[in-house]
Amino acid sequence: STDTYVPRFRSCYFVVLHLFSGERRAHDLQSYLEEMVMPDHFILQVLSVDVIFDPVNGDLASESNQQKWERFVTSGCVAMIFAGPPCETWSRARVRGGVAGQMAGDGGPRVVRSYETPFALPFLKVAEAEQVLQANRLLLFCLKLFLIMTHLNKFMMIEHPSRSARAEDAWLASIWKLFATQVYKYHPFVWQIEVMQGYFGSKSPKPTTLLFTSGPVDDVASSLDAARTTPLPCALEMGKNADGEYNTASLKPYPGDLCKALASYAQSWIFRYVQNVQRSGPEVPMDEFLAFSCNLLQRFNTAAVRGADYFRGV
Repeated sequence: STDTYVPRFRSCYFVVLHLFSGERRAHDLQSYLEEMVMPDHFILQVLSVDVIFDPVNGDLASESNQQKWERFVTSGCVAMIFAGPPCETWSRARVRGGVAGQMAGDGGPRVVRSYETPFALPFLKVAEAEQVLQANRLLLFCLKLFLIMTHLNKFMMIEHPSRSARAEDAWLASIWKLFATQVYKYHPFVWQIEVMQGYFGSKSPKPTTLLFTSGPVDDVASSLDAARTTPLPCALEMGKNADGEYNTASLKPYPGDLCKALASYAQSWIFRYVQNVQRSGPEVPMDEFLAFSCNLLQRFNTAAVRGADYFRGV
């Protein structure tokens, strides 16, 4: 019930993390999050975290960095998290490249997971295994943060491509088929919805599933539906264009209208639940966190040309 959902804020700094943010661009999620209006006595700080900005502190696969972030989150230093863990190793488009250890393809990236073995197929190349291991670490880290944020009655969103609805794709892996994500969606404060990015300006429908921990009021789906701005386009053809680029490469960034809609929903959560600062409770290492985040901000590189999902040619 609403009575049991009371987010506690032990600092006047309202920190919003955007993990795996990728390069900065016009009308990105950070630009809209920075426009959010805060209640009196709160100071908004939006922090995009990606290895492209800081190869050391921005490396979310590092065990020491994960422990540091978990401590900050558990202590109450973070109010909101948006996370889109790398999805390249989960992509259905890899079927064209074949299936590791089973079927040849067109020479492109191979399928490296399946429904029965979602964390890695056998017989991977060394580079494929390294890429899958990295992706697994990042996904599990996000799922752990989601558990912590749910326990603290804070706000978090995980984004990943939707599972295919086609019967012939039932053997393919998806994070939405994992036991953990299946369990999360039964929590009374957790909501799982599907959006079509094509309704928000994307050049392809691009079905995307969003997992929110945001309290007992179920209005996220209606909020995003009301924010649609464009008709649903036809799907782009998979494969490469005449320049050798993948046709779907341009679809990786969120369209600006979806970023605006997500920030608008986050704003409504703030208006509903963020009311005062509770000084009691465990000590919050906010000074330490602010010093750490300041170092990340100093390395924030708006000229970066790739993000955490970068394909290394394996």
